[in-house]
Formats: sequence, C-alpha cells, structure tokens
Amino acid sequence: MAALMEREALATEARYAPVTAERRVRDDLEVSLPKPYLARALVAPDTYYPTGTPGHKHYNMSVLQQHAAFFDFDDNGIVYPWETYTGLRAIGFNIISSLIMAIVINGGLSYPTQPGWLPSPLFPIYIYNIHRAKHGSDSRTYDTEGRYVPVNLENMFSKYARTVPDKFTLGELWDMTEGNRDAFDIFGWIASKMEWGILYVLARDDEGMLSKEAVRRCFDGSLFEYCAMMNAVGPSSRREELLPKSKPSPPVCRQQNPNTTIIIDSAVMKTFRRLILFGFKKFNKFQGLQCTDAPPSNHTRRPLESV
Repeated sequence: MAALMEREALATEARYAPVTAERRVRDDLEVSLPKPYLARALVAPDTYYPTGTPGHKHYNMSVLQQHAAFFDFDDNGIVYPWETYTGLRAIGFNIISSLIMAIVINGGLSYPTQPGWLPSPLFPIYIYNIHRAKHGSDSRTYDTEGRYVPVNLENMFSKYARTVPDKFTLGELWDMTEGNRDAFDIFGWIASKMEWGILYVLARDDEGMLSKEAVRRCFDGSLFEYCAMMNAVGPSSRREELLPKSKPSPPVCRQQNPNTTIIIDSAVMKTFRRLILFGFKKFNKFQGLQCTDAPPSNHTRRPLESV
C-alpha cells in the first residue's frame, strides 16, 4: 500500500486525461542536470551542458537580458530599432525581413520596458526592464523575472519532439505553440508563433529540423553571437575551426546573401534612424518638451571589475 501511494504521488500521467500520456515529462533529469527545477539567473544549462554554454560570458545579466543584449551594439543598455535591424542582418536575415522584424519587435516590446509612463517615439527597448516584456502562451522557459528554467526546456522536447529526440520539425513546433496557448491571449499566440518561426528560419538544419542545442543557445543569446561569427567568416575552410567541440551537433545558422552589400545596409539603417529621429523631434515640438537622450541604464556588458 505504501509503495502504491508513493508511485501515485510521483505519477505524471492520469488515466482520464489522455493529454498527460501524449505529452510526457522527464523524470530522469537529476541524473545529468542538478536541480533541473531551479530557475537559473545567469546561465542556460541542459542535460548536455549542466553549467551552461561553454565560453559564454553572462556579465551578471539575467538569461533574458543576455538574449536581448546581443542587439545592444553601443552597450548603453538600450536597443533602438536600427540596432535590432543591424543585429538581424548580422545573423543572416535579408534587408526586407530585417526591416520588418525590427519594426515589429521594437514596436511590440518598447513600451513595456519603458522606465516611465510616457511612450518614446524612438521605440527603445530597455534591457534593464526586459522581463516586463515577457508575454503569455510561451514555453515558460523564462520565468517572470527573466531567469531560465531548465526543466521546461527539457519537457518541451519530451512532449513534442516525436520524430527525432531533441529536435523539432516545423509541424512539431506548430503543435508546441498550440499546446502552450493561454485562453484569450491573442497577442501571446501571435508573438509565440512569430518568435519560433524566426528561430526555425534562422537555425534549422539541412533536414529542416530545429535542434535543442540551437534552442538552448537562443535563450542565452549565444546563438546570435555564433551566427554573427559564422556569417562574418563566410563560406571558407576556416569555418570548421569555429565549430564548438560539443556533444550535440553545433547550431546551423542562416547565411547572408553574398550579393547584398554593406553600402545598402548602411543606407537602410541611416534612413531608418533619420525617420525615427524626425518623428521624435516633431513629437517633442508638439509636446513642448526638450529633446534629450534616453536616461542611462544600469546595464553593462563589461565585467563589473572593469567598470
């Protein structure tokens, strides 16, 4: 009787809830990942990397802040639309898609991260407050403070990766976003599908599958650094030297079209920035406000010892 009660206390499936058998959760994680239920503030571990991404520096930022910090090119803790555009181009997206995504991303995430009540016409994203931009209907791998919850990453694949363990097909990604939906959360439904769609386009392999390694490294932002590095090196034999010596296969990154030029990118970015600054000046003139720079942020990508 005691043994039966113990088994029932740890059961992960219920007879009259078939979905609990269809979407299985891991019960063996502590063998290779200490305290998988514990939300990590600084690193994004999994069963292959229990201490996080090798060589990736966290600079005392939360995992969610690290994810966003790749796009902060001037290291001031604020991501403007032209920086988002530059980052998307660096990791391999073309001009048109980068421009559209920069508008959508900053348009959707800017206001929740603002330090005050008034919105800014420059649409900045404040990395210090990026946890406020977390939306519903997600995988819950980030908690509400921007920490990383390893068990939710592992359960994501145990529930939905049916074709190959630790890899998603496009159909399985769709099933996952459908399974994560919260009732009446239309913004979360759209945002989740858009985010996973972008990641799939960026990091799918030659077989059209998205690996757990790419997903994990997206959470801490190291995937973006890796893709930017691979695009900077280009299709040469030196690329092989940059592949991480890891147990899972290294991420596959979208490659830029070699026919697009830096001159075109620079012109697009300058035009984008001028349009927003023009709107900002008109807004300040209308409001009778003085045009000033955004307040400084507590964020820095430099180690604290060097500050």
